[in-house]
Amino acid sequence: MGQRQDDASERHYFRADRLFMTNSEWYFATREGIDRGPYGSRDEALRALAGFIDEMTAIEALRSIRMKKVAIR
Repeated sequence: MGQRQDDASERHYFRADRLFMTNSEWYFATREGIDRGPYGSRDEALRALAGFIDEMTAIEALRSIRMKKVAIR
């Protein structure tokens, strides 16, 4: 599917069931089985989840670079 010129180039895709509400507070579940929160709204939890995904992606990229450097030595 094509991308419109004014669309953001980076998108975050995640399962909707990662978000849940308990006692009127929002949380998200990580793949590692950890619940993160509480957040005051679903939108706030979604933003936090997107930030968490960015952080994990950056950590994985650094690990990959580090492993390549170790393999070269």
